[in-house]
Amino acid sequence: MIKIDHNTNKGSVRLNGFTINEFPVHGKEWKDMVKSSKFKNWENFGKTRKGHIALQDHSDKVWFRNIKIKEL
Repeated sequence: MIKIDHNTNKGSVRLNGFTINEFPVHGKEWKDMVKSSKFKNWENFGKTRKGHIALQDHSDKVWFRNIKIKEL
């Protein structure tokens, strides 16, 4: 499960009941993370609070199933 909360500035990723990653979703720390990533040259990367999601495959075979997006 991926959870994004703009009010608390927290994002998290949970897998099999365990939190495997937590991160800010805006602010200086977020900007610093983007600056040091492969997305640094993407205009407005991660700045919108609504819209599309992206699923990555890193050029490998990948399958996605049972994807559900809901507002909590």
